[in-house]
Amino acid sequence: MLSTFLILSAAGLSKGFSVIINKTLSAKGFRATTYTAAIQLLSAIVATPLLFIDFHITTNPIYWLLIAISVVAYAFTVYFTFKAYKLEDASTVVIIQRLTVVLASLGAIVVLHEPYSTKSLLGLLLVFLGSLVVSVRKMKLTLSLGLIFALLSTVMGAPTMILDKIILQDFSPFTYVFINNLLVGLVFALRKGLPTETKLLMKK
Repeated sequence: MLSTFLILSAAGLSKGFSVIINKTLSAKGFRATTYTAAIQLLSAIVATPLLFIDFHITTNPIYWLLIAISVVAYAFTVYFTFKAYKLEDASTVVIIQRLTVVLASLGAIVVLHEPYSTKSLLGLLLVFLGSLVVSVRKMKLTLSLGLIFALLSTVMGAPTMILDKIILQDFSPFTYVFINNLLVGLVFALRKGLPTETKLLMKK
C-alpha cells in the first residue's frame, strides 16, 4: 500500500512539473500537433531502456485493437490539452481535467466492476464540484474556447485509462510505456511540415 502511494505521489509530482513545461511550450507559437508528436516521440526515446525490463508484447489481436483505440484517443487528449494551454491558464486547465478522474472512475465501476467505497464516491463528487466551480464566472456558466478544449481532452482521456487497465492484463507496463508513446507520436508524425517545425521547437 505504501509503495503504491509513493509511486502515485511521484507520478503526481512529475505530472505537475510537466504541466508547467507544457504551458510554457504552448506560448511558443507552434501547432498543437507539433507538440504532441514531438513530446510523445521523445518520450518513447527516453523510455527505450524500459524495453529491457520484463519485455512482453501481447499476441492477442483484440488487445492490439484496444491499443489502437487507446492510442488515437490519447493522441487527441494531448492535442486538445495543448490547444487548451494556448487559450487558458494552466491552473484552470488542470482543474477541469480532474474530471478525467471522475469519468474514468465511473467507467471502471461500470465496465471493470471495480468496488468503490462511499468515501471514494464522495471524493469524486468533490472533484466534480471543484471543476464546476472553476467553470462558473460571475454567477453564470461560461464555456470559453479554452475550457471546451480542456473538456474535450477530459472526455478523450477517460476511456484511455480504462482501456490501458485492460491492455496491461497481457502487456508488460515497461514495454507498454515505450509502445504507447511511440504510437501516439506517430498519429501526428506524418503531418506535412512536422519535421521542420519539430526541429525549430527543439532549438527553442
